[in-house]
Amino acid sequence: MPWIKCSYLYGFSLNLNFHFQIKGLAEAESKSINLNVVCLRFDAFYVGLNDVYFPLCPPVFSHAINNLKSALTGELKIVRMDHCTSPANGGREIFLLVERVTKKNIKVRFYELDDDDNLLWEDYGKFNDLDVHHQYAIVLKTPPYKNRDITSQANVYMELVRPSDNARSDTKTFTYIPMQSQGRPGSKRSRPNDFDSKDYDTPLSIGSDILPTTIQNISGDLDILNLAANLDSDDLLKAYTDINSDEFTKLYARFSNEYEPAALSSSDNSSNLSMDFPCNRENMQKSWCGSSGVKTYMANREYEVKTMRVYREISEFLKTHPKPQEIKNMVRYYLTNSKNESDWLNAFHMAVMLNNSRVINFFVKLIYLTQEFDLINIQSKQFGTVLHLATWCNNVELIERLILTCNADITKRDARFNTPLHIAAVEDAIGNALKMLLKAKDALKCINLENESGDTALHLAVKKKNFGAAQILCHCGADVDYRHKSNGFTALRFAVQNEDLFMVDFLLNEAKANPKVRDFSEVDPFQVVLHSQSLPKIQDLIEKYMEDNKISCDEISIKEEPEDDTSEDEMVISEQEIKIEPLDLPNLYQNVTNFTNECLEQVCSELDASGKWQDLAVLLDVEHLLRLQTFDENRSPSKQLLNYIIASNDGSVKEIRDFLEHLDEKNAVLAIDRMVQEMYSSSS
Repeated sequence: MPWIKCSYLYGFSLNLNFHFQIKGLAEAESKSINLNVVCLRFDAFYVGLNDVYFPLCPPVFSHAINNLKSALTGELKIVRMDHCTSPANGGREIFLLVERVTKKNIKVRFYELDDDDNLLWEDYGKFNDLDVHHQYAIVLKTPPYKNRDITSQANVYMELVRPSDNARSDTKTFTYIPMQSQGRPGSKRSRPNDFDSKDYDTPLSIGSDILPTTIQNISGDLDILNLAANLDSDDLLKAYTDINSDEFTKLYARFSNEYEPAALSSSDNSSNLSMDFPCNRENMQKSWCGSSGVKTYMANREYEVKTMRVYREISEFLKTHPKPQEIKNMVRYYLTNSKNESDWLNAFHMAVMLNNSRVINFFVKLIYLTQEFDLINIQSKQFGTVLHLATWCNNVELIERLILTCNADITKRDARFNTPLHIAAVEDAIGNALKMLLKAKDALKCINLENESGDTALHLAVKKKNFGAAQILCHCGADVDYRHKSNGFTALRFAVQNEDLFMVDFLLNEAKANPKVRDFSEVDPFQVVLHSQSLPKIQDLIEKYMEDNKISCDEISIKEEPEDDTSEDEMVISEQEIKIEPLDLPNLYQNVTNFTNECLEQVCSELDASGKWQDLAVLLDVEHLLRLQTFDENRSPSKQLLNYIIASNDGSVKEIRDFLEHLDEKNAVLAIDRMVQEMYSSSS
């Protein structure tokens, strides 16, 4: 507006109407200004004659400086997430804890880069405004990965994006995993397992009260069944060969699938198999893999039948003196057709779950003699490979033979992406199985691998307070400062949360953990201890370690959120509820022709105090009243002016209100709005 500058250069002043127009333009322009973003302007001048400043160059502006306390411009940050993996078809519900965001101005971006940081794929999480909770949490569903048929995990990145200014948070690693097969067409779909990887103990654990499914529960009077359950295999075979009843022969042929394995097994090895046909409650509880078998599945009679059938058929085949290649083909046929089963368990898997040492030794020798070592690494649907199952059962002897003799692959993962090291970190209290697993050739390469929940083996050992496993893993090279993918916690942070003094002492003084490694919310273990009132011994331990190692202990403040972060917003909303905009509700002012006494007193009080009643007179084109000095000095000039305006019809209540708004008389405007609102409410 050059004409404004000229007015100052040539010494003439603008009248009140021009001032009013300029102010209106300034207010209109101010509405497009983002008050949460500012820039610094830098100008260069030289001083000429008469102290006149002449610019040397165009002004230079700094980068945008954001108001970090505002959700519109503050820093974006992912503080924590409950899942760091998703199936390749997407749809997993994830809870994100974030810094303040606005529900209509936030996105969650998933993307993948190649080795040269070129974008390969991107998509956005699915959520709506209702899924953003109080500006600090987002519930979203993951998008499908570009290839839903992946056979190995795919690492991508995740970040928050604010569309208004394209601001982005720090990236977090996210992993897509292969989809689990739904089984054969027409088969019952398995129930999804949404438990965390640390939840290994299930209701189907040793000693649990499992309901028996036997005929004894139907009728307790069938004593003949109890008699059959106590017969060993030799007695059963003798009874069958000595009987002459045609009816019994037909019955035996009908149910031979259940009785043949028992008849084939020798009496000296019958302790390795569950001989309960039908079974009772005690026998069912004992039918686990020994006293420390797999806790998440029951090795029932069906497994015994299938295992012994394969064992019998291969044994009978070997008696025919086949060629070496025929033996390989026979073994491969029986151990690779497991995917026809709903759980993908082959006879070797079942033998390990049953802890049947004779069948286990039989398969180990076959695989070693045929050199078909890849058969060791065949995976079941839930439990992984034979090595996983041996680790579940804490069968150290079998683990040793699988690793040292049969070249078992320790990097294989089960359905929850656990390696055998993850399982041993939880289940192996003594540490013998874990020590044997770490003798594998690739053990050190996978010692820091994460499972589906983002835990390494060391994380699980610390969470479960398995001190022996944590020692073994750290001494073998586990990264003690490895950050969890969901929250950024280290092993030391987990130990502090568990209030495990001995674990903290070991991680600091032997494993040399860094107490200053921060999580996603910029909090380190030392800060957690300082802000806790119940960890004095751990605090002393960490402070002594930091002092001995000359680690700075300053910068210990943790950002605290305001107790009531909505008070300012609530105040703005309350004002908006009182204030009535004539442009939005023009009909409200059509029937208002005068002020109430209460409203007139409030408006006049504000104008008398500010002296802007004279400006109001100019805007209403009655400035002649000022020149003629018609107002009584002993009375309120504002009240005399308003009464004159209303009486002479020189201005309506609506016009007066609008002019007062332009004069920044906010309290007077609110008083008029309140008066109109009360009139509207009483009339309706």
